[in-house]
Amino acid sequence: METFKKEPVQLMKNVYVIDGLDMNVPNRTGIFVLTEEELTLVGTGPSPSVKHIKAGLLELGYTLQDVKYIILNHANLDHAGGVGILMRECLQAKVVVHPEAVEYLLKPRKVAAITRAMYGDSFTDFFDPIGKVYKEDILVKKPGETLQIGPKCVLEFLDTPGYVTHHFAVYHQNAKAVFTGNVAGVRYDQLSQIGIDLYLPFTPPNQLDPEAMKQSLGLLQDLDIKHIFYGHYGKTDHPKEALNQVNDWLDIFLEEAEEVFFHEGTYEDLTSRLQAKVKNYLRKQGVGDSHEVFLLINLDLYLSSLGLIDYFQNVKH
Repeated sequence: METFKKEPVQLMKNVYVIDGLDMNVPNRTGIFVLTEEELTLVGTGPSPSVKHIKAGLLELGYTLQDVKYIILNHANLDHAGGVGILMRECLQAKVVVHPEAVEYLLKPRKVAAITRAMYGDSFTDFFDPIGKVYKEDILVKKPGETLQIGPKCVLEFLDTPGYVTHHFAVYHQNAKAVFTGNVAGVRYDQLSQIGIDLYLPFTPPNQLDPEAMKQSLGLLQDLDIKHIFYGHYGKTDHPKEALNQVNDWLDIFLEEAEEVFFHEGTYEDLTSRLQAKVKNYLRKQGVGDSHEVFLLINLDLYLSSLGLIDYFQNVKH
């Protein structure tokens, strides 16, 4: 794994990414910093990422007391688990969320239980501690509403379910850029560094709705956008190609999942099948099976397989 540089990386004017070192892995989960008139974060990562946010903000000349808004695409712990800890020091900030996300912030044990079931013994190292957010610190934004954080920065909140029901994408109207959270899948920065773009859907339990995800992808495809910012991870300047690719892979994921479910297979069976598909795709582009990116791909395919099998079990019953 490459040596990690803790300095924030500028992605465009007034937009930086801080690597949250989620799961102690570089280039896994990013926290976006919008250095506008109203200093804004998009995402927090899990609570172990808070120290990296502090350090990154200091590099940019800010402290947590300068933060005015913390926007969460959704309430899952890999993107939002640090918000309760952050809010202890972000005394001027409001947490901006989808209407259906409020209950998860007020009662984080619900999300913690779901996450613990997926990560098992690794949960404590990856996600603890988890702090609650208080109701008076929450700013709800309904789909279609906007938030102006600078003279040339209006953010629009788009209802984009599929990954979870309480997910929204954040559209930077002025820059024609969108912060997609998880609904547009995962971008593997380790491959982009060698000129290969791979975008895979992310379909973990327990609110997965593939049809809603496809509709959300369609909404994003219809937008006038030049850039996509991914929670996992970084930026693409080729949004149409990226969205088309993740849409195609979602079809493959669903076909494989239905086949496994029909033959009463397990999520391990599905994981193996998806791994074979992705490895074959990357081999054709010169990426060997031992490349470091498979540390992340294999984890993502495992979690996605859990969600897909869970989805088909619920649909059929």
